[in-house]
Amino acid sequence: MKRPFLLLFAGVFFFSGCSAEKLTLSKRTVPLMGTFVEIRIWGNRDGEDKIIEETLEFAGALEEKFNIFSTRSEINQLNLKKKAEVSPELYHVLDLSKAISAMTDGEFDVTIAPMLKYGGFYAEMPEAIRNMIPDRYEKGGWKNITLFSPDHVSLDGGVWVDASGIAKGYIVDQMADFLAGKKVAYFLINSGGDIYCGKKQNSGKWMVGLRAPASKSAVLVLALQGKAVATSGDYENCVIDAKTSEELSHIVDPSVPCVMKKNFSSMTVIASTCAVADALATAMMAMGKEKAIALADTMDGVEVISVTSQDGECVVDYSAAAEKYVAMAGCSVGLERGEQ
Repeated sequence: MKRPFLLLFAGVFFFSGCSAEKLTLSKRTVPLMGTFVEIRIWGNRDGEDKIIEETLEFAGALEEKFNIFSTRSEINQLNLKKKAEVSPELYHVLDLSKAISAMTDGEFDVTIAPMLKYGGFYAEMPEAIRNMIPDRYEKGGWKNITLFSPDHVSLDGGVWVDASGIAKGYIVDQMADFLAGKKVAYFLINSGGDIYCGKKQNSGKWMVGLRAPASKSAVLVLALQGKAVATSGDYENCVIDAKTSEELSHIVDPSVPCVMKKNFSSMTVIASTCAVADALATAMMAMGKEKAIALADTMDGVEVISVTSQDGECVVDYSAAAEKYVAMAGCSVGLERGEQ
């Protein structure tokens, strides 16, 4: 089965609280974007199931644009042509990617495909595409993406773009906008841990659990509304190095450059949009907790929570204002989802 994105499973789960308001829950979970996508809607009218179906169809169409494993995807057509007119969606994602690359000093880079190829993370990719990806990564490759407003893109220096580290978050944002356009007031979207928390009935907040790395229990619970949250961890989607037998993470550090080893750590980013949270979580894994926290402290509306495993214990570090979102800490809540 061909994966549309690298499996970037995040260490989060959520549960809902009781409400005095008489609303009906409609929800659906489907495989999409290389993970499982769940939509939850609370409403008091007919048609929520249809709206969910329309939202998922909308997301599926966007997914095809960014599918690095498909020869027909728009992103791979750009990779092959090197210069093309693109859709507003792809243009926006590349524009935002370059902005985040600049603010992270290149720790986020959508041109790291050669390293992912070398690390074995494209094993399920059609050979016709994989063979076209350069064998060598050049540091600062993101600077070779040139955008000509409003809809032309040029890839210079032979770079190959893989937007998996931001596109999933972007699609979640677009799904949230789609639901808002359908006048849906209360909803939550969870795409494998890239989560957008919409409004909650009675002005409540969504309880989003952050699990300990490679664990079935939560290390803390966040209370969120009108916010996005994304987690990147080095303990998911790993491969075995044939030479050293070490487990390699899908996280790439472009500054070295290298594919990082599995180390049981994660970065969770809270932001106004899921695209920003998604990309920053990836970059912050590469830069490490000290630099990640220092960066978050300079950004309005962005907070980060670092979780590392040391001697069997979880060590949690926060950016300056992240703790205000923490509802419970030191939890051991199982990952079973259900109504509270």
